[in-house]
Amino acid sequence: MMHTRTAVAITLGLAVFVLGGCTVSQQPETPDVYPAMKAWIDEVLTASDPTEFEKAVLADYVVTDAEEREAEDRFMQCMAENGYDVQFLDDGGYQMAPSAGNPDPNKPVSQSLDVECSKGSIDLVRFIYFEAKWNPERLSGGMLIRACFEKHGLDEGSGLSDDEFSAMVEDPSWIPATDQGALCFWDSLETGTLTPEQAMELMHNR
Repeated sequence: MMHTRTAVAITLGLAVFVLGGCTVSQQPETPDVYPAMKAWIDEVLTASDPTEFEKAVLADYVVTDAEEREAEDRFMQCMAENGYDVQFLDDGGYQMAPSAGNPDPNKPVSQSLDVECSKGSIDLVRFIYFEAKWNPERLSGGMLIRACFEKHGLDEGSGLSDDEFSAMVEDPSWIPATDQGALCFWDSLETGTLTPEQAMELMHNR
């Protein structure tokens, strides 16, 4: 039986579906980190109980591809020791299935085991790795949608302040004028998760 964990970011009450590729450009030796991202990572570390591995990885506020792979390896080893194989997905999630020789192949993965193996491996490192790729400036959900509107030349809300625009898209009764606007609402990072028509259907059914 296959079990899937999916990464979905919820910001300002809006569903922002995100997708990351398996291959990204190599990090520079002295990477620039947006102040908002640095401050957010500090908040995450303060609010959690990071392991020495996590502290070492996040000391420079950057998770490299190699560090992300090490975090994945640690998680896979822990799950393998408990009878499960793991496949990491491009969207930041992962799938788990009983490994060969598992005495109970139909038993679902317990949440406690998932949490236990995530701690000190992918819990913080993978989370921050993908967040830095998807939203390095730590823009709010409303501002991500506004940027998508501007990219596609959508005039709706163009005369509003940032706060007013965010209030507009947060209003449950608001329906964008175009399918592209609906797609920007649900998939502001343009992951290809939805079609414009599917996005508009979701607007009418939310």
